[in-house]
Amino acid sequence: MLLDTIKPSLRLSNFKNKQWLTNFKRIRLKISDDLSGIKSYRGEIDGKWVLLEYSPKHSSLTYDFSDKKFTTAKHLLKVIVIDNVGNTNTIEATFYRKK
Repeated sequence: MLLDTIKPSLRLSNFKNKQWLTNFKRIRLKISDDLSGIKSYRGEIDGKWVLLEYSPKHSSLTYDFSDKKFTTAKHLLKVIVIDNVGNTNTIEATFYRKK
C-alpha cells in the first residue's frame, strides 16, 4: 500500500518574488501532486480572496489583474494548495504594481 505524505508542489511560474508587475496582464503559478491529485486551492492578495483559474492540462493557477483595482504599490500574494489526502503547501510572494 502506498501512502501519500508528500505535500503538493507549488512555485511561481512567470514572475519572481519582489518583482514589479505593472505591465503584466496575469500571473501564473505551477502546481502539481504526483500521487493523490489536487483537491483544492485558495488565492489571496493582501489578505483578501482572489479568483484563480486552474488549468489541469498545464498544471497551473492563473490570476488575471483585470479582476481587481489596486490602490497601493506593494502587495502580498498567498496561495494555499491541498491534495486529496490533506497535505498542504503554501507560497507567499511580494509583488509591486503601479496604481
